[in-house]
Amino acid sequence: MADPKLIAVRQLRAGDLTIAVELYRNEGGSVAARCRLGEGDAPIIDGPSEEDVLAAVQDALEGLLLARTRGSSG
Repeated sequence: MADPKLIAVRQLRAGDLTIAVELYRNEGGSVAARCRLGEGDAPIIDGPSEEDVLAAVQDALEGLLLARTRGSSG
């Protein structure tokens, strides 16, 4: 994300969590999504459009929550 430009902030729901996702326009025109999950924990996902990166973040968050649920029940 060299010299990214903030273009939007969206709220995604995953389970009981609401997570703010910052969307940046990269130099080449692609979009990067960054969400803050905890102190020092801010994964970044790149994609061709806002919709693509939001869908990828939503999918990743749901997968993480599912893994947590399965891990705590066993």
